[in-house]
Amino acid sequence: MTASEQLSEPLAGQLLGAAQEAFTQGFQVAALASAVIAAATAFVAAIGLKHLRARPAPEPVPAQVGGGSAPAAVAELEEG
Repeated sequence: MTASEQLSEPLAGQLLGAAQEAFTQGFQVAALASAVIAAATAFVAAIGLKHLRARPAPEPVPAQVGGGSAPAAVAELEEG
């Protein structure tokens, strides 16, 4: 941008156009490379984790009131 200010109008426009084109092309190449790397990483992770199985969720522990089970505590409250 600074260099284009020192040039005549037609040359400045050409320089800015070339700079914008180079930036856009570089950005697109970087985006494509990032997408390829992300896809390759996902593929390798999927292949590497394919043989693993999920563990079953642990059984929930019932809430205890006064050292007894929850249904017994409710029954005590209803009787009392």
